[in-house]
Amino acid sequence: MEQPNKKKWIMLQVGGKDLELTAYKGLHFIEQVFTEINPNPVVNQQENQDGDDHVITLYQPFDLVLRCYINTTSFNSVQLAVEELKQLLNRREAYYVVNSDLPMFRYLVNSCKIEVETLGNGRDAELTFTFNVTKGYKESSASTLDPLIADNLYGFGMGLHLNEDPKYTHSSSEFYIYNAGFEIDPRRGHTLKIALTCNSEKGITIKNRTTGDTFTYNKPLKKGQVLLLDGVYPYLDSNIATRDTNRGIIRLANGSNDIQISGATNIDVSFAFYFLYR
Repeated sequence: MEQPNKKKWIMLQVGGKDLELTAYKGLHFIEQVFTEINPNPVVNQQENQDGDDHVITLYQPFDLVLRCYINTTSFNSVQLAVEELKQLLNRREAYYVVNSDLPMFRYLVNSCKIEVETLGNGRDAELTFTFNVTKGYKESSASTLDPLIADNLYGFGMGLHLNEDPKYTHSSSEFYIYNAGFEIDPRRGHTLKIALTCNSEKGITIKNRTTGDTFTYNKPLKKGQVLLLDGVYPYLDSNIATRDTNRGIIRLANGSNDIQISGATNIDVSFAFYFLYR
């Protein structure tokens, strides 16, 4: 994403295209308002027992609140601007929001409410945008295959040590993949794309020795072919290849993950994902 050449901004990422919300005439970004996450503990309740048995904590959608200021030519112009912004920000498809206060994070949203406080002259107003973050978590603006320190897309609070240089492309059979956020689990819809090219006579196995997960492809591979494990779906040269695998998945724990690829030579492999945060 190319950031605007200004100090304060809000960007939308809609269908793979970038749209600057603060390019709307007279609209200025003030701040992102702190909001709480929305945990939903799942428990079992037992008779004749104190408390609950905790099963898992799931996270429900939460609010992303952004305060803005708009100056127009009349009271009617404020009303018209709000109506136009409602149409812009409430779409059939979900989209991402990124802002200059925390540019290292993006939020997948599916609706937006606008609260209007008209100021003294009637031509200006403070607008509070409340977006519904549908996934229940935020993610890094940059993927692991983007430059590490690009356009302020990484910062404090992300679990990264800037004196280190984690790598997400490798040409060896044993290496580590660092995940700065919480666990990446493709079964929960988390993005993880593992792309492998290699030579193999009988098939390959990718194992995360940290989580114990194993993915196996059971047929020979030539270097010109691309084996892609896209979340829970395996592809060979863009063709679905589930029947030739063990139907396994690979998760990534928080921190360092010890990865091993067996049965392969002349390896080139990449791990593309976004760090996830509450």
